[in-house]
Amino acid sequence: VSSCCGGGVIQSYQYSVTEYGKAVEFITGQDGKTHFASDVSTPGLQLSIDYAPFMVKIRETRLSIVSFLTRCCAVLGGVFAFSSMLDIFAYKGTKWLLCRRSTSIDSDICAAD
Repeated sequence: VSSCCGGGVIQSYQYSVTEYGKAVEFITGQDGKTHFASDVSTPGLQLSIDYAPFMVKIRETRLSIVSFLTRCCAVLGGVFAFSSMLDIFAYKGTKWLLCRRSTSIDSDICAAD
């Protein structure tokens, strides 16, 4: 049962399916015809249905404008922090590579920060 923000209720059902297989053995008789090896390996369809009596209720509610703005600020702060970290790693990595390739000792790139 799921209730939407508009007040409507949605009834839904859940089920699961498990598939089992069995090898069927064939033998050729003296008459040249193909037969099943035994009655145990006769092909067929067997159904086993188990019902699990449980109900899950999902209730959707709207966030207040303050909660929405707080979450937006948190996302923007995370993006800013992550992009700053990427910028620092790119700068340090580029500087390290250029210093390793540089042959001159008095290069401004390799100066300590």
